[in-house]
Amino acid sequence: MSSKKLETRLERDSEGEIEVPISAYWGPRTARWLGGRRLDPAFKNRETFHPYLIEGLSTLYKARLKIDREQNLHEPTFSRIKAQVCDEILSGQWRHEFVVTPTSSADGLALLDNLEEVVERRALEIIGNLPALGESSSPGGQGLLEKNLRKVLLKEDSFMVGSKLALLTAAREMSQALLDLERLLRRKSLEFEKALRGRGLESNSELALAREFNAFGNAAGRHLQRLRLVEERLLELSLKAPSRESRASLLDELQHLTGFKVKAGEEAGLGSHTQSSAADLLSASSFIRDLSCEISRLVLGLNTLSDVVSRVPVLATLQLTALAALSLDSAAACAIREPIVGSGERTFAQALAAQAVLEAFCSLSQAIKYFNQDYLLGANLK
Repeated sequence: MSSKKLETRLERDSEGEIEVPISAYWGPRTARWLGGRRLDPAFKNRETFHPYLIEGLSTLYKARLKIDREQNLHEPTFSRIKAQVCDEILSGQWRHEFVVTPTSSADGLALLDNLEEVVERRALEIIGNLPALGESSSPGGQGLLEKNLRKVLLKEDSFMVGSKLALLTAAREMSQALLDLERLLRRKSLEFEKALRGRGLESNSELALAREFNAFGNAAGRHLQRLRLVEERLLELSLKAPSRESRASLLDELQHLTGFKVKAGEEAGLGSHTQSSAADLLSASSFIRDLSCEISRLVLGLNTLSDVVSRVPVLATLQLTALAALSLDSAAACAIREPIVGSGERTFAQALAAQAVLEAFCSLSQAIKYFNQDYLLGANLK
């Protein structure tokens, strides 16, 4: 059975001409990261970057646009239109245009290129210097595209800063899930103790069930405190800027856009910057590992409490999610510790590590949230 041939347009960059799907906003740089896969229909079933990573980089892009515009480093009208495109991306539009994967480049440069090309091309379409999708590129539009590419986002700090913003979003959700878990466990502990005493059960062994729930609540509280330490590390952003004032302005704008109290970390480009980034990701990853182990112990403990009405599928789902998070932690640890061949300096697979840690955070926080709703809220004594 023959498949319909994919329509393409011809794009040119510094390396020459390359075919790109005619309906895509992304262009030649993204196409080169994809190689021959860009024209393979089966490549649609790939693992692309987490939405929070795309949002984190889009937020950083928008903040840099404003600061550069204020310092007359970027043409004002076109800069504002690109900021409008960033808002479109942040609202969930154009997600299908982000086609590179965490294995496309070790340092996340592929995603930076992908984002820049989508923003630039969509902005040119808005101002009328580029034909609508599905039409051939005009020479004038392509010239303006080449002129404006790589002016704002492509700085050595960008991917790690975007990753930290993404992880802060995920950590905020995890924090709420753990807080609810702690409160519900403590509440159930008090409810069960009251109910057991009402049945005339007063001894330590007879009240052990209530105290088990309180112990689980204490464990959730400890992990919540540890998460706040992880968040403190993530709030430190290593930024590259022309001056200290520019750096401060960029941090202020990021605070305004995200609501996070970000602060200046070690300046990007210094020799220890890569090691610092790796340590920050390892801190988040080790938190996930220890929390996943605690969740597994919680599930096994609850499963042995014969006096509680049990919903086994809910417990099994939480345990399986914890096991999956442990595997993602292992993947992140390998990505961080293994140097990548072919790089100009010793580096690590930032893209793979950030993706794995982020997926683990999000999947585990969602599982805890559903556990709170579907198990703890309705848990009763037999």
